[in-house]
Amino acid sequence: MIKLYKSTEVPTTLRSAPTPTSVDDVSSEIYGADDVRTQLMCDQYDKCAYCETNVTKRYNDVEHFRPKKTYYWLGHDWRNLLYSCDLCNRTYKNDKFPLSDELQRDLANKDISRENPLIINPYEENPLDHLGFHEYILVPRETNGIKDIKGEKTIELFHLNDDVKRRELIEERRRIFDEYKKICSQQELANSIASQVGSLRPISESLQTNLNNLVNSLANSVAKYTSPEYPHAGMIIGQI
Repeated sequence: MIKLYKSTEVPTTLRSAPTPTSVDDVSSEIYGADDVRTQLMCDQYDKCAYCETNVTKRYNDVEHFRPKKTYYWLGHDWRNLLYSCDLCNRTYKNDKFPLSDELQRDLANKDISRENPLIINPYEENPLDHLGFHEYILVPRETNGIKDIKGEKTIELFHLNDDVKRRELIEERRRIFDEYKKICSQQELANSIASQVGSLRPISESLQTNLNNLVNSLANSVAKYTSPEYPHAGMIIGQI
């Protein structure tokens, strides 16, 4: 997970959308309209908001952070929408929305002001305040030996470390992390060679140019892994 920033320009379909008065009023033709999907995918770099795998507009879901079944009046609310892969949304999260204190869930008054969700919303907070990585394994952050409960619950709910239920996800993270380590090693070696060659005189212009190009190319390759559009950038940024 990485921090996401939602467009302040509300998609046209949502601007005049009615506020649902029941779950039956929540329309997939409204919250799942093409302009809504397109904007969310742009804001999320074509990645699932939760597991950070690449997604397509056709086969994945506009997801309600607060489930539309329970929080129906937020069914067409731009602030409540994310884009998600079908596993994170339909299979694992579904209608679940745990709070740190269930007594603060005030559905009768449609009041969410006192709620403290135990699921991370990457549009509202930085996931890496709650989560980190040991190589490709996701872990809750700890303070004085106490695990971050929001990080722990998010990992658990979406099965983000489950190599049975999320085998493809774990294998993808492992592959990307191994690639990153390999390129970092190559960068370290190239920098070392460049440092040693720099002390030699004379050195041919072509050799110096080629060496500089190699160093710059490897630096760019390492940097791309932390770029927000790259799959699982949060894993590289969030190493503990």
